[in-house]
Amino acid sequence: MCPNPESGGPTTHAGINFQNCIAVLRLARMLAETEFGENSLGKIIAVRSEAPTEVDDVMVTYSSQRREYIQAKLRVSPGDSAWDVMWQHFYKQYQQPEFNRADLGDIITVAIQWTTQAADLDNLLTRAITSESYTVWRQRNTQPQSNLLDSLLNLLQADGAEMLNFCKHVRVWRVTYDLDPLKSDSFENEVRRILQGIVFPAEGVFSILLGLIATSASHRTNLTYENVVAHLNQRGVEVKRFEARPLSLSVEEQGRLLQRLDGLIKQYNLLSERINRVRSALAIETDVERQFALQTRLPLLEEEQSNLSKEITEIEQTGVKQINKSN
Repeated sequence: MCPNPESGGPTTHAGINFQNCIAVLRLARMLAETEFGENSLGKIIAVRSEAPTEVDDVMVTYSSQRREYIQAKLRVSPGDSAWDVMWQHFYKQYQQPEFNRADLGDIITVAIQWTTQAADLDNLLTRAITSESYTVWRQRNTQPQSNLLDSLLNLLQADGAEMLNFCKHVRVWRVTYDLDPLKSDSFENEVRRILQGIVFPAEGVFSILLGLIATSASHRTNLTYENVVAHLNQRGVEVKRFEARPLSLSVEEQGRLLQRLDGLIKQYNLLSERINRVRSALAIETDVERQFALQTRLPLLEEEQSNLSKEITEIEQTGVKQINKSN
């Protein structure tokens, strides 16, 4: 359960703790050292809470040098003043000179509770990514999605083409955990799952990382793999890191390892195809129940893909030649 070091009312407490828990999940992914998220993002190399940016809750830097600007919202709905302010900040962030607006550029992520409206928003944004023009995007949207789009066009005073390009950089983080971190252990359980076999002992790591996030926010500093590991070590927590070592393998051992690698890469490629099919289905699905089923399935497949990628990398680091894997 999240400790609650902040002052203020219960809503402020829950909101701050929710934001910090979101940041801790990204820290856990950084410690796991696996490529995470959509293609070409790479591994997380830095996490900053309370960044000096328009979207300021959490800023994540990836090994590709792409950045993710995260806004964590316990509750926000179209029509609320908080909704309007959030999107105005998103658009201002997108317009900043340092924001990479290339196709594989920076992204803005809103972490919110999973609702029907959130599903509509997610599908609206997913269809933007796969649409070649504003006209095509508009034709592919359902009525609720079109209503959302109209409200954003009116709020931001952007034309259709500009709105399409902007929305290609916005993502929805489907938060399926219990939302009140003051009363729930779901975030802690998720961090424990991500770091299984990586941190020893695992007990107390979540609270340590949560305190570190709060401290780094007050000091306005980036957290990197090295300083997070050093912080955990100071508190008696060991972090295991795979280090490539040249191995002397017999011809028979190399053959077995290469066969294992070949099998893993085939599994990876098949899984990538399944993920692409699920994403394509999400882009056109209009039934809410089927949307939810696909949205629940997708992160499980992506997690399996991440684990396969990590195992492939470990075998490749023994010196066995890689067979190229597709993304």
